Amino acid sequence: MLTFSNPLLFWLLPILALPWLFRRRKEERIRHLPFPLIQFLRESEEKELINPHLQELLLLLLRTLLLGVLLFALAGPKWVSAPLPGAGLFSVLPIGKAFQSNTIVLDTSYSLGYREGPESWWSKAREAWKAATSHTRGFATTYVQWDRTTVIPSGSSPLPSLSTQEIEEIFLGMPREEGTPVLDLCTALTRSFEGRSNAIVITDGQRWPWESLLESQIHPAELPGLIVVPVGTEPVRNTWFQVESLSTPPWGISGWETFAGHVQSIQDDPNASGLISIFHGQTGEHLYSKTITYPNLLGQAAMLPFSFTALYSKLVQNSTSATNTPTDFLEFRVKLEPSDPLPIDNEAVYRVPVLPHFTVGITGSADTASQAYRVLSTAINPLQGSVDSPPVDLRAVSPAEGIPAGLDLLFTVPDFVPAWSGQDTVATIDYIKTGGNAVIITGGRPADSSPWGQLLAQIGWKETPSSVTEASLDTLSAGGTGLLGSALAAWDRSMWIPWLPSTHHGVITGQQAQPLVTYNTGESTCHLLTEISLGKGTGWLLNARLEEKSDILLSPLLPVLIWEIGKEAARLRQVTPLTLPRPRLESNLLLLTDQDKNKLQERYNIRFATVDTLRDEIAQLQAGTDLRMLLLFFCVLLALLESWLSNRMASM
Repeated sequence: MLTFSNPLLFWLLPILALPWLFRRRKEERIRHLPFPLIQFLRESEEKELINPHLQELLLLLLRTLLLGVLLFALAGPKWVSAPLPGAGLFSVLPIGKAFQSNTIVLDTSYSLGYREGPESWWSKAREAWKAATSHTRGFATTYVQWDRTTVIPSGSSPLPSLSTQEIEEIFLGMPREEGTPVLDLCTALTRSFEGRSNAIVITDGQRWPWESLLESQIHPAELPGLIVVPVGTEPVRNTWFQVESLSTPPWGISGWETFAGHVQSIQDDPNASGLISIFHGQTGEHLYSKTITYPNLLGQAAMLPFSFTALYSKLVQNSTSATNTPTDFLEFRVKLEPSDPLPIDNEAVYRVPVLPHFTVGITGSADTASQAYRVLSTAINPLQGSVDSPPVDLRAVSPAEGIPAGLDLLFTVPDFVPAWSGQDTVATIDYIKTGGNAVIITGGRPADSSPWGQLLAQIGWKETPSSVTEASLDTLSAGGTGLLGSALAAWDRSMWIPWLPSTHHGVITGQQAQPLVTYNTGESTCHLLTEISLGKGTGWLLNARLEEKSDILLSPLLPVLIWEIGKEAARLRQVTPLTLPRPRLESNLLLLTDQDKNKLQERYNIRFATVDTLRDEIAQLQAGTDLRMLLLFFCVLLALLESWLSNRMASM
């Protein structure tokens, strides 16, 4: 089968008429004058030569053929043979360039370091690599590696091609990078090597990179032709841990901080056990340990929880005394023993940023003695006045008298201010617009013409005429983006029920508002907690009341909500955004089963091979010959022939 790299060039075929057009114009310009003196000499020469008209016609055909062959060569013709062993039909010609669109992909993610006895999967991958390169010798082949450093999820960076020497240098070490899904690999291959349709993938064959293909139906045209050589073999035994920090960073607002996560395992021994330990990174102090007994779950990964809670002040004090300088972070070393065939995921170091200080202002007079004020201040810092207090300072603030500099978060509560003035409104709005962070509690008051109503109106608060019913409680939702949204989504919805107002429901309008907690009243969607960007600052509008009879003051959600918003305010002041550690999906070494392989073959024509069967699989790939060099060589021959014939005719 003949294919072309640039078939659009065939639109230039009309240029083949140029030699004939120039010949016609030349005949119109030249006048032939007979000379009797040389008439007999010309007649004698013409008897010995080919008919001049026939020579001229032959010259035009040569020029037309030369243009046609040159255009054909520039179009990039390639002869693709049937799927048979060999390099193609014309590859035996000296100037025919054999080609085969192959890319050999080497999985360099850290799970290849799994060791079974004296041999690791990494050594088996090297054997498969040598077999793949030997069976594709003579074809145009590109070498790439596959891990998170090269295949960037949803990225646009092309895959870097590697030389044979660079691949050998990679094999001298042990893989340590995390992997990516197969779908991301296919997207990167298509983006980086356009026109290459075949990829030979050498991998350990663990299941999680294939989940997107196994669980969804993707069109086969989106994938290149894949030959997969899995080198991982069962039985697999592995233990690892995953940390999900319940106390989101930065630490130093709530007073108590928690390190929590899960120990996971795949075991074939029902009596296996391990020990999870946490050490202070700066001092080496042993902080926590727990014995883990692994259940025998065939073909499944067991998840066993662990958690460690400590006073923030004690952790910071130990870290400062060890280094004799204030610290910007706390370092923890988490270790799982005993080691297993994949020891890289049995130990990790975590650095958690901390707060040197955090100042919270509450609107109200300095001598506020109401129970609601005391409950709110206790919720902000439950350890205030004690030696274990976190670095959280409280201040009573009157916006009309000026908001002090260095305030990290302002609680604006109308229930604590006897008479809210227009000057208070202006000062609060200006504070947020110039880069401040504030929690604004509506107090269940309407957005009317009063000074407080004007504050709500400037933020964009609009009331919705509706009332709460029992049915509306089932439609409450919490969530959002970032760490704050993740924390809100993790809480039980029933904890929000006491916060729902009985009257004065509403929404925040404007493009800078992000609803975090919403609920439905009839056909209307109302906002309970909304994040607002106002100028350079951020505000959180909470549609609730904090009067002494309010159920909110007794809600266990109140201090947690305050701490999470406080941490979000602290994160907004960080130059580098904070993120939680990613789960170690690479650690789950559940390999592809025969059923999984059959499903991938049926859906996407993905073929699986071993080192022994790889030669036969590669032989079934389409091979062929690049005809461009052959046609360009033919163009040179035609040009020499045309030049010789032109000179001969000119000498007549």
